[in-house]
Amino acid sequence: MWKMPSSGMRHPYLEACRGPCRTRSTGFTLIEILVVLVVIGLLAGVALPRFYAISQRYEIATQRASLLTEIGNLGYRAYNSGQPVELGSLAAANKTSPVSVPRGWQIEAPRPIRYSFNGICSGGKLTLLGPEGFREELHLAPPLCKPETVKGAP
Repeated sequence: MWKMPSSGMRHPYLEACRGPCRTRSTGFTLIEILVVLVVIGLLAGVALPRFYAISQRYEIATQRASLLTEIGNLGYRAYNSGQPVELGSLAAANKTSPVSVPRGWQIEAPRPIRYSFNGICSGGKLTLLGPEGFREELHLAPPLCKPETVKGAP
């Protein structure tokens, strides 16, 4: 227990301090905070463009997969509806196409590919043109015309 000095009442922690007592303040200095903010800014400047590029590649891959699925299902669509379907050169703005083409994509066909009412197709070649210079050559072999990537195509 602490003794009360005759000169007045003092706190026991202050009594142990001889000479000028300094208390250590807790917290960060302005320089430390600025250094942390600069480091965070540099990391964000490097990482954010890479995240954007990764998301763009993922979006292109998803749109490509969707197009290939729709093209592969055209025979079934013709069989199910009992009506022939024709797939030719298409752009994204075409409303009457049998395939929904995403914005920025095109389908080029040297000659139209016909699917008869029973789902059998004539076969042929297609070129998918996508955003950021994406290009893929496809071969549709009769009678089912499942899209296959042409090996050695640019």
